[in-house]
Amino acid sequence: MTTGLALKWTWRIPHFMHAATKTAFGIVADSNRSKNPAMTDLLWRVVKTVYQTQHVEVMGTLFSELCSLLTDDDVNARQLLNFRIHRFLGLARVVRRIVLLWDPLLTWYEERIARARRDNGVPPAAFPLTQDKMDLIQILSLLEPIATVCKIGQYESENQCNVLLGLF
Repeated sequence: MTTGLALKWTWRIPHFMHAATKTAFGIVADSNRSKNPAMTDLLWRVVKTVYQTQHVEVMGTLFSELCSLLTDDDVNARQLLNFRIHRFLGLARVVRRIVLLWDPLLTWYEERIARARRDNGVPPAAFPLTQDKMDLIQILSLLEPIATVCKIGQYESENQCNVLLGLF
């Protein structure tokens, strides 16, 4: 690896891309310090959506059943993925899964509201991402190439030219 082009394996590219995109996407622990408050708010709604679908026990297994019924046969996803701030590039997987399961999500939130009305209870909040589908698709189109380059860059392989080619 050190002969020929004299390339050495390095973590610089994945680390720099991670730091730059994390800042640009407004991912910070304190939302008041965000450089992109609109994106920080969207990420908060993504986390809220994932949490609600996984932890609202009164709905039972309805979400996974809706995923079975309302998605294509080749889609095997039955739940949303968790997002952790320190694992920023996992956001691409989370957003991809939300877009993939959009119809079951809409139906699940509608059923939550309908169930509360049937039980004469206070209806829960509506789907937090209702107006954000196109934004999520655009974010995914930005995240996918970044995640791919970072994934390639994290391998200790003898051909780090792939990282440089991935950047271009």
